[in-house]
Amino acid sequence: MAALEGEMLRDMLEKGVIYLSGEVTPRMAEQLGKAMMWLDAVKRFETVNLIIDSQGGSVVAGLQMYELIRNSSISVRGVVYRRAFSTAAIVLQACHKRVAFSSAEILFHDTRAEVRVTDSEEELAEVLKSARKRQQMLYRIIASKLGKPIEEATRFSKLEMCMSAYEALERGFVDEVIDLIP
Repeated sequence: MAALEGEMLRDMLEKGVIYLSGEVTPRMAEQLGKAMMWLDAVKRFETVNLIIDSQGGSVVAGLQMYELIRNSSISVRGVVYRRAFSTAAIVLQACHKRVAFSSAEILFHDTRAEVRVTDSEEELAEVLKSARKRQQMLYRIIASKLGKPIEEATRFSKLEMCMSAYEALERGFVDEVIDLIP
């Protein structure tokens, strides 16, 4: 089954389609980087379709993917197939064109940090400082898409609201709601 899936993903890549599915991880960020570099090198596509179906995951990996897409010479069209939750919703915001199927859902929320139990208050303070820094980066991305001050993006993120594709369109998180990929 894994061989079939690998072959299918390679065939999709050769057609200018990248499929992001499952948890956002450093490995996923690495694979996206390799795919984008290959697509840039072959110069066969003016626009690449990034199909997203993810519950989110690593904030660091998601921000790396966000920066990669934003700084790519290739136009990336993000297509939410089922869901773009959490970090996956941030990755979507990097796309040059953002679309969602009418049945898709999009969710933003505040960062959750994992903390290793330690006796070191300095270590805990550093983890918290780092998590807050990443959260501020996410707030800035949300604020820029909302066209609102960062305080409003902060309030919005704290709502943890699961939006329909049409609600995401109204708020400016997608550019279009579609029923079929053209």
